[in-house]
Amino acid sequence: KTLPEMASAFDFFLAVDEYGAALSYATLGLHYNADLEPRLAELESRAERLAAVARVRQHVIKALVFSAAFKWVPPDYYDRPMEKRAEFIGCKVTQMCKTMVMENTALQGDGTDPRNSRYYMVVVQYAAKFNADKLAKVVMGLLPPGERLLKKAFHFRVAPESVACDLAGFVHNAVSPFGALNSGLLPVVCAEAAFSGAGSSPTYVWMGGGHPDLKLGCSVRHFVNALKPIVADISDPR
Repeated sequence: KTLPEMASAFDFFLAVDEYGAALSYATLGLHYNADLEPRLAELESRAERLAAVARVRQHVIKALVFSAAFKWVPPDYYDRPMEKRAEFIGCKVTQMCKTMVMENTALQGDGTDPRNSRYYMVVVQYAAKFNADKLAKVVMGLLPPGERLLKKAFHFRVAPESVACDLAGFVHNAVSPFGALNSGLLPVVCAEAAFSGAGSSPTYVWMGGGHPDLKLGCSVRHFVNALKPIVADISDPR
């Protein structure tokens, strides 16, 4: 096929949500069109992103998250005001969450114990502000009183993008608590403002779906049942 035909077919597979077909098509393109290196490199990159989406979908299905919904958003989604993003998805701003990989740069220990891990996957609302000191207090309290470390053993910051990508397997703006590559090294901590299921907290939330232009929604109940996260006070109202 010609290059325009290849690109058109690949985009078609994406439009109809056929991830497997798109991956196969990209592989065929790499095999039979080695002279089209620039465009094929782009196709390979897109195939890798689709592989991340496939992991998310497979995790959602395996975890029986029946309330899950996927929605593609336009490329300029993050250039839009928060209210416009919510309008496009069809939800309230308070239902929109972001997932970040946080690193404890002052870690004492090997970081393999989920109660004192080097990395945590944190989920908070866009309508709230993440509080690193609150996260440190929560993690500090995971160990029994006689084993707890001093405050100086905790300093959380957003992990470098390259580290987050290697650990979770997602590029920027695509991070999802579902389908992470090394989930055993990434305990999930969720803000109780969004995931407590009480008071004014939402009953349905939206988050990254494994691709910068794909969002995943599910009920809070199904999310908690599937991931068994630590739900705690780790955010402040904006």
